[in-house]
Amino acid sequence: MTIEKATVTVTALDKSAYVGSKAPDLSNPVEDTDYTVSDLFGDDQLTGTIKLTYYVDDDGNEIVPSTSNSGEFIIRASGLTAPNENYAVVFV
Repeated sequence: MTIEKATVTVTALDKSAYVGSKAPDLSNPVEDTDYTVSDLFGDDQLTGTIKLTYYVDDDGNEIVPSTSNSGEFIIRASGLTAPNENYAVVFV
């Protein structure tokens, strides 16, 4: 028998902007609007503070995308941790 941690998935939700507008503000993320958390059991909650960022350079500085041209940018989620040893948190 193998006993493994349950996987909790934190997913940054898609955002959109028009060419020439501001990139979406990620500074105050709201669950189910800006990100989702799936597969927690009962009343368990993740701990910590969610952080959503755009591309981060090698020095850890966030680079907000330019909207002067069309394209796609990855939004990264981080900052939340498992409430106990029963979970492994995966960020998507």
